Amino acid sequence: MDKKDDNKSSKTASAPGLSASVKNANTTPKGVSVSIKSVTNTENKTNASKKAIKKILINSVITITCICLLIFFFKNRSGQIVGFVIDSSSNTPLSGILITMDENKSFESNNVSGGFLIQDIKPGEHTLKFKGKGFEEQTIKVKIKSGQKIEQKVILFTEEQQVNINDYEVFVANSGSDSISAINLKNKHLSKSISVGKTPNSIISIKNKYKIYTANIGDDSISIVSLNSFQEIKRIQLERLSGPFKLAVSPANDKLYILNKNKPLISIINTNDDIMFESVINLQQSAKDLKIDPASGNIIVYSNNSISILSNSGNLINTFRVNNATGENMFFSSQKNSIFLNGRGNIIQVNISTGETKLYPVNTTPSALVVNNNNLYSAFSNSITIIDISNGNIKKENIFSGGKQINQLKLSSDGSRIYISHYDSNNISIFDCNTEEILPELISVGSKPKSLDGI
Repeated sequence: MDKKDDNKSSKTASAPGLSASVKNANTTPKGVSVSIKSVTNTENKTNASKKAIKKILINSVITITCICLLIFFFKNRSGQIVGFVIDSSSNTPLSGILITMDENKSFESNNVSGGFLIQDIKPGEHTLKFKGKGFEEQTIKVKIKSGQKIEQKVILFTEEQQVNINDYEVFVANSGSDSISAINLKNKHLSKSISVGKTPNSIISIKNKYKIYTANIGDDSISIVSLNSFQEIKRIQLERLSGPFKLAVSPANDKLYILNKNKPLISIINTNDDIMFESVINLQQSAKDLKIDPASGNIIVYSNNSISILSNSGNLINTFRVNNATGENMFFSSQKNSIFLNGRGNIIQVNISTGETKLYPVNTTPSALVVNNNNLYSAFSNSITIIDISNGNIKKENIFSGGKQINQLKLSSDGSRIYISHYDSNNISIFDCNTEEILPELISVGSKPKSLDGI
């Protein structure tokens, strides 16, 4: 019994051992199975990452392509010009006017309102010509941006309406009446006045271009007036609140420089086509006035207590310190190669090559001045003083100007006369440089004459 029990026990004991061995054997395959699953998961993650990256790349390519297409579309959208043609004498619409664009596209303004519409215009500069029977041909330059719509008013003049520019010597910008006036050279009387932009502060004429330009500080614009017709033919809008208030022209008459009062920069217009240059000349500070040296083409800028000389591309050449200068105007004498400024109790002369400064003592602060040969003509309130530059002595003083507050002096092209604008009395008087006397007649102009220019 005992032996049997032992054998039974032995069998019973071995069974658990065998069972454990089997279990251990089964455990190993499970471990192997786990290892295989780990490798498979890694491969799946790698493949998923590759697919995600591929998807991102594809989406990026699609996005960039769409952006490029959108940029191309918006940059190259065609523009259009809509406008009308009128007769300057009757201010009535003109139909049947032949309109040519860029010499290769012609059509007529034939509706009752004289209107025309030009569509599908590629971005860029274009030339429009308007011609009708009995009327002078009018040429207009326009610059179309992508998708832009331009409104254009065209005024046509008959041959009889054309103005002989040789009959006029001085033009006046009237800041109070938003107009300019032309003074007849033969009879010294006002001949014409027309409206321009708001508050014209500066005026300049270019005879060989047959045009007058005004800087209109009130509405940030430049008015362009035909010397042939004495009518405004174009108005260029500048950046809002830029405050264009001083003008100067290059020696070749191909560039108009515009000094802005509210921003330290000079804008430039191409006078051949009257289109703004995209580039500007940035200044270190706001300036009061600018002139152009006709010999070098350099730009002379008058700022607070300094004179800066710039190249025609805007690069700084030199700066000269000027103390006690006042006012917003300077006079450049090419004969003396110098700038003349109003000062406190004196007139300041600065040589633009050397920076050498000379002072001419006066009794009060002058409001305007011009230089002709060795004579310096300075305005004080309502009178003129003449100073001999060669010795600094006062030749003559207290010459009554014939009006109230003198605003500006303008020397005639032949140096024989000085035109004097009176801001408060709305008239122009004439000083004879030969007799050194004010001529008796006063020429009435628009309200608050601000600036003068002559041919």
